[in-house]
Amino acid sequence: MESYEILVTILLTGFILLLFTGFPIAWILGGIALIFSSLSIFLGDNFGVDTYLLDNWKDYALIIDRIWSQVQNWVLVALPMFVFMGLMLDRSGVAETMMSNFVKLFGRLRGGLALTVVFIGVVPAAGLIIAVLGTIFFGIATPTEASGVGAFGATLLALVNRRLDLATMRQVCIETMQTTSFIFAIFIGATAFSLVMRSLGGDEFIGTLLRGLPFGPTGIVIFILFVGFVAGFFLDWLEITLIMLPLVAPVVKDLGFDLVWFVVLFAVCLQTSFLTPPVGFSLFYLKGVCPPQITTMHIYRGIIPFVLLQMAAVAAVFIWPDLVLWLPAKVYAP
Repeated sequence: MESYEILVTILLTGFILLLFTGFPIAWILGGIALIFSSLSIFLGDNFGVDTYLLDNWKDYALIIDRIWSQVQNWVLVALPMFVFMGLMLDRSGVAETMMSNFVKLFGRLRGGLALTVVFIGVVPAAGLIIAVLGTIFFGIATPTEASGVGAFGATLLALVNRRLDLATMRQVCIETMQTTSFIFAIFIGATAFSLVMRSLGGDEFIGTLLRGLPFGPTGIVIFILFVGFVAGFFLDWLEITLIMLPLVAPVVKDLGFDLVWFVVLFAVCLQTSFLTPPVGFSLFYLKGVCPPQITTMHIYRGIIPFVLLQMAAVAAVFIWPDLVLWLPAKVYAP
């Protein structure tokens, strides 16, 4: 094993171990990237150790340039607007009003409350897709413009429902700032981590390991999905996407698979990360509204059918790629 491959192995092992410390993931990613980049450059510059591309202190400039280009991406301007839109919709009372009305409509039916929750989950989502994502898809508005329209529309809904006041606006703005800062911190940390790993030859090392698996191309893709599924037990989907995809996408492309299909397949697989313990966000939300007699183990057992349903969706996309590729082929056909 080459010296840079040993460094990559220690880097990944250290990252996995630090996850169990409970330290914020953004600081773990950024900190371990800083430590290993400094160590690699020191070893390469002073002792002639083969550190792949990290062999000079000037290489720090590349890390800084990559982080700067990441935060300079104009599309990310839409991020705080979408966060603001979601938080303001939560304060607008739309979901509460719909819940009250649907309970009146379905309350007498068997499973009426379940139907109410499903309708409330589907109807606003469909409206947002049509109003915001639809304008982006059909070229009516850029993502930044659409996010601004969505944020303005959510504010109008709060105003119409008489839920908008200075206290609400202040709270939404503070939470938007906190959430956006947290997401950008992960962006920066994951960008630095991925760049350091790739500069140490991590993509080549992982690519060689994946191609050496005795599974064939299809088996390799299934293995990648399995790793992503297991990672979802401990990491948020954002960290998995920023760390894993840049490393495995070139391998998948070399194996002859369509990257659009694979990215959507990977995204569907990552949906399980919202439900799988111990860090699934949905589990915490559910525990927060459950009666005291409902234990965490009850919730863990209860999510099993839903995880299986999501895995069935992964299998459907895997077996029938046209579920993903048909619409882009029709829309972007010459």
